Amino acid sequence: MILDAKQNEKPAKLTIKFNTDKGTIYLEVPCDIPDYGLQESIEKIIEAKCILDNNSNEGLNDLYIVEDKSGNLSIMT
Repeated sequence: MILDAKQNEKPAKLTIKFNTDKGTIYLEVPCDIPDYGLQESIEKIIEAKCILDNNSNEGLNDLYIVEDKSGNLSIMT
């Protein structure tokens, strides 16, 4: 847990930045991520890298892996 400016507790998060030849992938994970969540995160990074590697669009440089309200990871631009 970390404290914000108003001394409210917030869960700590770790941002993973993965650079490729065609762009950058960002993934934010909680510091207390379970092993299965870490494996899922690695699989999403590999999937996002494939998207960047196979992309011919010059405008697509960064991908963000985000967790939705139900806990699923999605790749977004």
